[in-house]
Amino acid sequence: MRHLRALGSVLLLVAAGAANAQRDAPRAIGVIDGIVSDTGLRPLADVTVTIIGTNVTVVTGANGHFRLVAMPAGAYVLLARHVGFESTTARLQVADGDTLRVSLTLEPAVATLDTVTVAASSLTPKLADFYERRKRGAGQFLTQDEIENMHATQASDLFGRFMGVRVSGDGRHAFNRRHMPNPCPISAVVDGIARDSDFVMLPSPKEIAAIEFYSGPAEIPVQFKSTRQSTWCGLILIWTRDGSKP
Repeated sequence: MRHLRALGSVLLLVAAGAANAQRDAPRAIGVIDGIVSDTGLRPLADVTVTIIGTNVTVVTGANGHFRLVAMPAGAYVLLARHVGFESTTARLQVADGDTLRVSLTLEPAVATLDTVTVAASSLTPKLADFYERRKRGAGQFLTQDEIENMHATQASDLFGRFMGVRVSGDGRHAFNRRHMPNPCPISAVVDGIARDSDFVMLPSPKEIAAIEFYSGPAEIPVQFKSTRQSTWCGLILIWTRDGSKP
């Protein structure tokens, strides 16, 4: 009988060890190996490549190549930016232990710079700044036309359009998905004035001219940075209409 109890104890220890080893096993990772070129297929150096919603950023070398290693399997969105070129994004799915080959093409922005400048000159300063930040591509943006086309009934209905944002069922709060399952409330600023994380009193979509979302401190423009911990989860900037529209 003692032998049977001893055998049972050994089996339990073996099972526990196997379970612990399974828990401690590293997550499967992959690699993103890419190149950025212009429309003439010439490699572009010094292109900033960012994974949207994270602080991960790399810069292409002289041959236009970049490499992101130790990437957990999953879906990602890359943002590529370079002075004088239009920014571009690419949605990727990294598989377990796979090396994903990516080719990004940037189009010259020279032909559209004059048009953007002329259009922005007719805007109020707050919307001119909005379109300038949108041109740089560091955050996620909604213009007045895009907002109108969504036919939303309340401001929080618009926030679900942004990648990485989860809106509560009652529309009173929004959370950063990067911090789930621990809720991390996103703050809102309306025309430069901070609002509580309860969105019930935000302007209606019919009053909003533009919205921009930044997923964390690294993305937030310097003039909107705050030492308040609430902005660490992300920041939504809302600009109301004042009669100007591009």
